[in-house]
Amino acid sequence: MTIVDTDASGLEIDVTVLDGVESDRTIVQWDGDQDLTGAPWSSIELEIGDATFSVDSPWRFYGVSQTTHVEERSGSDSETYPVTHTQGDAWPALVHTVTSVGNVSVSAAYGPDGEYGGLWIEESTVIDQEIPGTELPAGVVDEANGSPTYLFERLEGEFRPRDARVDEALNVRASTVFDTQVPDANIDAHIVTSELSELVVADTVPGDDTSDGRVLLRLTDPDGNPIPNREISLSGAVDETVTTNGDGEAWTTLDGPYLRASYSGDDLAGSDGRYFEGDFTTYMAPYSYDGWGATETVERYLEAAIGSVLMFVEWIALGLLAFWWRKYISMREAPQ
Repeated sequence: MTIVDTDASGLEIDVTVLDGVESDRTIVQWDGDQDLTGAPWSSIELEIGDATFSVDSPWRFYGVSQTTHVEERSGSDSETYPVTHTQGDAWPALVHTVTSVGNVSVSAAYGPDGEYGGLWIEESTVIDQEIPGTELPAGVVDEANGSPTYLFERLEGEFRPRDARVDEALNVRASTVFDTQVPDANIDAHIVTSELSELVVADTVPGDDTSDGRVLLRLTDPDGNPIPNREISLSGAVDETVTTNGDGEAWTTLDGPYLRASYSGDDLAGSDGRYFEGDFTTYMAPYSYDGWGATETVERYLEAAIGSVLMFVEWIALGLLAFWWRKYISMREAPQ
């Protein structure tokens, strides 16, 4: 085997850290030449603020093609022989293999003095492709060879540093399977500081029945500027997802008195390079509104129950008053 590119010049590594108040969403992605002759990466070390951890991948290879026969030529004559899989055979099988990233894992984070640096919570590993197992000739048994090989292209997760702060520095280093360094020019590392968002109920339009009560939601930054094209999840009176328009607003039609709306925050930085933290809000229809269908029965039931309790208290008070009045009259009428 010939190593043709020891410095992995054909490899591209991209690291994006969305710097939040309590957690840093981290996306590690790689592309380019992952073949063994191109020196694929085996470790990507991330230093976020005072914490350091690494994304590791033991390189692995998988078969692309395999010879089944060997043709022996002598002058104008030729003869074909089937390949075998026994050591020392005259016509052994030849397998063409390539390598790629597999079995991605993340090491524990540590601080400057080797102490605990934070917690990594993996959310997803994106599989580039699945290579099926190779069928071997009859008589050759290798159960592991029949299992598929998963090749990855991206790792996403949430890093929670020991100290909750923003404006942290990011440094990324990577090494190949041959312990050589991936050039800094092949690594694109950038960190985006998060901004707070504010989700509010901006307007309401009550309806006459259960299908036309409407609520306007508005998502803005701390300065009141709209945050467009963000998804807001709704639950309670309606179970759906709406998207804010250019004014950061989205309407929804309710089917009940209580609504909870939540914006989970950005997974990736937007085209404007901004990253917003999540927020949520709730809305309860006014008690006087009489257009919530089946819930009206519950309201009337509660009204009746409250009325019954008040009536019971009133009867007790009247009973005590009558008892006291009777005793007072008896004392006045008694002979002196």
